[in-house]
Amino acid sequence: MAETTQTAVEERPSVLPELRKAEALPPEPPGNSRVLFLSTTAFFLSFAIWALYAPFGPYFREWFGLSAGQALTIAAIPALLGSVLRVPVGILTDRYGGRRVFSVLLLFVFFPVVAAMFANSYLALLLCGLFFGTIGTSFIIGITHVSSWYPQAAQGTALGIYGIGNVGTILATIVVPILIEKVFKDVQVGPISGWHFIFPIYATPALVMAFVYWTLTSDAPRRGKPKTFGDLFSVYKSGGLVWILSFLYWMTFGGFVCFSLFSPTYFNDRWEIPRDQASLIYTTIFVIITALIRPVGGYLSDKIIDARKLLTIVYSVSLILLGVMSAEISFPITVGCIYGLGFCCGIGNAAVFKLIPTYFTQVGAVGGLAGAMGGGRRLLHAHYHGSFERPYRQLYPRLPGLVRYLSGLPYSLFNAQALLQAKDLKTHVSKILYNFSRWYSQANLPPYIYPSCTPAVSLPGLSVCRRGVYG
Repeated sequence: MAETTQTAVEERPSVLPELRKAEALPPEPPGNSRVLFLSTTAFFLSFAIWALYAPFGPYFREWFGLSAGQALTIAAIPALLGSVLRVPVGILTDRYGGRRVFSVLLLFVFFPVVAAMFANSYLALLLCGLFFGTIGTSFIIGITHVSSWYPQAAQGTALGIYGIGNVGTILATIVVPILIEKVFKDVQVGPISGWHFIFPIYATPALVMAFVYWTLTSDAPRRGKPKTFGDLFSVYKSGGLVWILSFLYWMTFGGFVCFSLFSPTYFNDRWEIPRDQASLIYTTIFVIITALIRPVGGYLSDKIIDARKLLTIVYSVSLILLGVMSAEISFPITVGCIYGLGFCCGIGNAAVFKLIPTYFTQVGAVGGLAGAMGGGRRLLHAHYHGSFERPYRQLYPRLPGLVRYLSGLPYSLFNAQALLQAKDLKTHVSKILYNFSRWYSQANLPPYIYPSCTPAVSLPGLSVCRRGVYG
């Protein structure tokens, strides 16, 4: 018996150091409801500010004589820095803690939001939106802060609850039009029109929350030695798993972005639903469903089913729903499919971020990359929708962006299945990356179409990409 044990240990020499390292770590923190509540509240407010320009789009187009492309750009510009900076901000959060970074971010964003009060040109609005778009990095700060306070067995649920903050976008999309039409419509103070006063209404709570967050939250005790910046950056070279998880989040959160941005236009153009109903009722319900279902996805990942299996189910169901939706059988069935996709996106978002702290200690660095890819899709969708809307609709008058979202799902499903089969989640990564590069290189697509636009699945409308309509 002793010889057998000794042989087993000799065959797995790399296991012992890891076990000793794990034994040396202090016990996992039990959780912190105050940090979870304040992080979720701050995230809710942050996303309301991040989405502030979206409801202004039609009004800016009228007031400043903007083109459709300019209106879409100004609505999406906060996503630029808010997405790109998620990587460095995630690394800073790993290094210095969520309390410091979140408080500083809320304090910083107060100034460009107030500055927008005095913007009276397209360029000035773009610059203000670019800088207050940094509030989009709040997502990964809170993810890192909350996950550091909860044990692995409860991280999925805790991060799912935190993800409810996504619904903060409704605070902008619903309230801003009401303020413009009902409160500030006829207000004029010197050279400042009434609508300018909306910006300090959203800026002031950010300043207050910066003080509250600094005063009432705390960072979790560090488990192990503090990591250097070199240690944090090294995770991007550790293997393809980092990039695969980021791509999976690109699809789940990208689906949420796709349908929340383009559903109002789709409902109005295809089904002749009035614009106010399409935006304030049908699209709002979709956003609420996606946000509120995240805790369910986190709980399922924690208690019921492995997150990898859950992702495989999510992508499979999404493919079925998208196939039914593309048939456009009736308006109720189409809406039901879109809301079903909202469930899938919310559950998928939670499952991906359950996996990140499970397999990586650099939650901010890895989650920042995933968040950057997911958030950046918002800007890409706006660009392609604005540039190719007219020829796209002439040949395929369905939801703009549907093809780009749908075509990436088979590859996401393949990734999820490969991750499910891999014993250590890294066995098949190199094969996945090779297959993807080979698959994409043979897709015969215009060079400016990003990888998710591929005619990999034979469903109605996918031939549009193959024919190069966007060119």
